[in-house]
Amino acid sequence: MFLVLSAHFMPFPIAETYFFNHDWKVFPFQKECWEHIAQGKSGLLNAPTGSGKTFAIWFGILEKLANEKKLGKRKKRIKCL
Repeated sequence: MFLVLSAHFMPFPIAETYFFNHDWKVFPFQKECWEHIAQGKSGLLNAPTGSGKTFAIWFGILEKLANEKKLGKRKKRIKCL
């Protein structure tokens, strides 16, 4: 069973709900990546294997897309390398 948390308490509800439901802790660098992606910044993430890079990047992108859709600012194209 999965719990869906209220977005009122979390700036990144998709990611934070996923982490909560898996009983995982968000690393500071992951949250920092989500914040930078939300601000439209780009960059390079370098971290050891198994440290959570994929979650840092993809959840940032998912959160940005969900927020843009909610605000009616969704662009027709998505660019992610």
